[in-house]
Amino acid sequence: MNQDKHWQSVGEAAGDPAVEQLKKNEFQEKLPFDAGVLTEEGGNVNASRRDFLKMFGFSVSAATLAASCEIPVRKAIPYVIKPEEVTPGKALHYASTFSDGSDYCSVLVKTREGRPIKIEVNDKSGANGTNARVQASVLNLYDAERLRGAKAMGEDISWEEVDKKIGADFKAVVESGQEIVILTATILSPSTRNIFADFQAKYPTVKVVTYDAVSYSGMLEANEACFGVRNLSQYDFSKAKTIVGFAADFLGTWPTGEENTQAYMTMRRPTAKNPKMSRHIHFEAGMSLTGSNADLRATMKPSQEGMAIMNLYNNLAVLAGVEQIPNVPKIEFAGNSLGVASKELWENKGESLVLSGSNDTNIQIVVNGINNLLGNYGNSIMVAESAHRQGSDKAVNELIDSINSGNVGALFINNVNPSYSLPNADKFNEAVKKVGLTVSFNERMDETTSMVKYACPDHNYLEAWNDASPVKGQYSITQPTIQPIFKTRPMQESLLKWSDAEVTNYYEYIQNYWQANVFTKQSAESNFQNFWDKAVHDGVMRVEDEIESREFSANIVEIASNVKLSNGDGLELLLYEKMGMGDGRYSNNPFLQELPDPITRATWDNYACVSPKYASEVLGINIKTEADIREKDVIKISANGYSIELPVLIQPGQANNTIAIALGYGRTHAGRAGNGVGQNAYPFLSMINGTWQRYATGVKVEKTGKKYKLALIQTQYMLDGDLPDRTVLKDMSLAAYKKNPSGAVEKIKKYTESDHFVAIYDKPDYRGNGHHWAMAVDLNACTGCSACVVACNVENNVPVVGKEEVARAHEMHWIRIDRYYKGDVMDSDSIESAYQPMMCQHCDNAPCENVCPVAATNHSSEGLNQMAYNRCIGTRYCANNCPYKVRRFNWFDYMGADSFYIYNNDTDKTDTYTELGRMVLNPDVTVRSRGVIEKCSFCVQRIQEGKLNAKKENRKLADGDIKTACMQVCSANAIVFGDLNDPKSEVSKLYKNERTYNVLEEMHTLPSVGYMAKVRNKKENA
Repeated sequence: MNQDKHWQSVGEAAGDPAVEQLKKNEFQEKLPFDAGVLTEEGGNVNASRRDFLKMFGFSVSAATLAASCEIPVRKAIPYVIKPEEVTPGKALHYASTFSDGSDYCSVLVKTREGRPIKIEVNDKSGANGTNARVQASVLNLYDAERLRGAKAMGEDISWEEVDKKIGADFKAVVESGQEIVILTATILSPSTRNIFADFQAKYPTVKVVTYDAVSYSGMLEANEACFGVRNLSQYDFSKAKTIVGFAADFLGTWPTGEENTQAYMTMRRPTAKNPKMSRHIHFEAGMSLTGSNADLRATMKPSQEGMAIMNLYNNLAVLAGVEQIPNVPKIEFAGNSLGVASKELWENKGESLVLSGSNDTNIQIVVNGINNLLGNYGNSIMVAESAHRQGSDKAVNELIDSINSGNVGALFINNVNPSYSLPNADKFNEAVKKVGLTVSFNERMDETTSMVKYACPDHNYLEAWNDASPVKGQYSITQPTIQPIFKTRPMQESLLKWSDAEVTNYYEYIQNYWQANVFTKQSAESNFQNFWDKAVHDGVMRVEDEIESREFSANIVEIASNVKLSNGDGLELLLYEKMGMGDGRYSNNPFLQELPDPITRATWDNYACVSPKYASEVLGINIKTEADIREKDVIKISANGYSIELPVLIQPGQANNTIAIALGYGRTHAGRAGNGVGQNAYPFLSMINGTWQRYATGVKVEKTGKKYKLALIQTQYMLDGDLPDRTVLKDMSLAAYKKNPSGAVEKIKKYTESDHFVAIYDKPDYRGNGHHWAMAVDLNACTGCSACVVACNVENNVPVVGKEEVARAHEMHWIRIDRYYKGDVMDSDSIESAYQPMMCQHCDNAPCENVCPVAATNHSSEGLNQMAYNRCIGTRYCANNCPYKVRRFNWFDYMGADSFYIYNNDTDKTDTYTELGRMVLNPDVTVRSRGVIEKCSFCVQRIQEGKLNAKKENRKLADGDIKTACMQVCSANAIVFGDLNDPKSEVSKLYKNERTYNVLEEMHTLPSVGYMAKVRNKKENA
């Protein structure tokens, strides 16, 4: 295959004929009408749609379909006394905070008639967007499998009774002098930390142990050793000209991924006047979101990371004239990438960053030493100012030992699930049985809660008061946006009651804390009530917090001697988080289960990622028969005394002789959507130097002879890019861009300027119609994170269909993120990646509109391709005629009788979209019924709302008044929406950019979505 040509799958790159057939097929699966068409002998006949309509009559079939699509009437009860702040039909927004111990974001919660329906970023926080998990969190509120009240030994119990029982047990533990342990996720709430401190002051035997399922202990302890404070540092990518990462997914799954993305992209937008970009070099084993966005990427086995980082330190030590680390074997990677990184880092001292995803304390200390050599602290790095991820692997292991020694009398578990996610969960589970008083505050009967004596479920964050301080000087408020749906209670209130505190109401406690500790740090407001009201209204505020100056202090040469050296021999196992599933705490959220992984494009499973070379040479898999639609070989993977069976997914860019498996799967007590999905990979984690490492060596693999169907979507909607001069995704090097900024799109511009395009309709002219809505997508900014996919699902009531339906090419997402590769499929170091959001292009010469027999799809006077759902009879001619493959057909009544079918196995269907779950639906968007087509509407409901607001305020609609869901959620500002008729609008300016082109514009569809070609900072071409 041409090395400069993009491809989407291993099967396509290897020439699998099944992929070529996919491009030619209108749909992957024929309509199942053959089941109802009988021969005279009574058997089935394999009938096409055309034959079906001939035999039964078009009008009869259409009438039957329409009748089957009727939605049952649900009567509404009006307000007897309408709340003053509620106007039916008008949304209210409340500033709040999402903080779950893993992710943090200051948010705006959109409510309709008292129910939260959408989460947006709080602009006052300075952030641009959120991640997929924050977007999907609104559905967690309406999860019918949350605990509905307190339980004792699995039986329902009133809060009064549970308080009495726990109070008596707690008193006995206090009198015994045994330890009282609070095992908790990372707490960003300063008031909650103060409650813990009060608890410890009153009961000296209380210990607080922080546990993170995905541990950052190595980084925390390295900062403590180097700077004397056990916190994460803050990285400012906007000040870094050279970035070098070692297995560090800082744009993806790191705690501050959205903040990092926002800053990172400020240095990644070259213009003809200022053609400058930061340079990103990345070393990793598996293809991560961050690695896939790098300018230069080299494969590195997990065990080689320590040696690679020490080699980088020695290279810089020579340039700095300081002592090198002795006895470090030389190592280099493809393209002399380590040497290139050393040179470019030194050229940009003080304006660079070196990051590692290792959880080894010694390796992280060497990384700190490198950044110190480069003078990055105080410039591109703020030392240890972040409160994210406070977990301690050492403390958790000591807790287990302490329990087994009989020292622990009470264990309170808050927002963690060690019975599932601890690598030595069996040891923990046995220990818990020995504790007299065990209480869980978790929201559901998960693996850990099912083992304890008392379950005292906490509120969902949308029902609760709380606060947070993620970094020094920044505070935010969480406020309830709905009355508690179930009989739950704040964890903090439970502790206050059981400790007989003076103040037992948590809201009152927060106010008292803020008055004493936050109000006094600001001078803008002298009245506390005014200060508090503003804090609640804005949701976030900054105060002057004293920041200590810290100097680097560590003997790198001495510490580096503790780093485990490896030449990378043998098969190794890499464990990672997915963008949607994370550590697995939201396994019961169907939005996240059905979110395609940005890299593999798989849903509803984890799997064993291997390189094409390993698959071919070791596993004996013929990569020429690896189309996504085919079943995958299953292998048995064994390491650290644990084994699981998983299907093989061939991953371009994967380091050879490595296997990558996603964490967060294999739950047994998640709920009906998450139970039994994938396999649990946490037991594979390895304990090295006192911390859990996310890799394993000494791995063994056996072929099982079994096959398994994965729900992969990358090749379900392939755009035919094989015609001459047709390239769907345009890219170029920075050197080429400097020479000719429009070089990547010149061929397309020649096409569009040709005279041979003749249409049967006049070209539409929107200049006199007020607005011409359009969108611009910067491929240089899109990281592929897929937050926009979930945001669109929530905003537009896009249904979840389940694994089996996704595998049949019936997934319903209105926006998809097409992932493209370039390079030799067998050479992992040559692979380059790019992402292209693809939604309805709202073509001005739309091919879908001409073929609809009932005019269900039509064009508005403002350039929108519209859908009239009650006209649609489901012929799917429009989907057949759409070259962008962005129209979706409702095979079932996904929001009604067939709602949210979640396939736990081949035969079991479970309806998890209950009446409670329907509360998440947006009333401004029509819920589509069975048998109709749907697709992106450019969030037309938001367009109408924006126009109405401007009209009520007696002003013109301003640029930025209307933001589509995908635009509003994007941390990278990759998507811009606006009015092309306004020459001052941002979208108009971007349309005139020299990088902008239209996908398949040579077909003369006249799309209203412009794409800006991707630019790669490849120095070798400069």
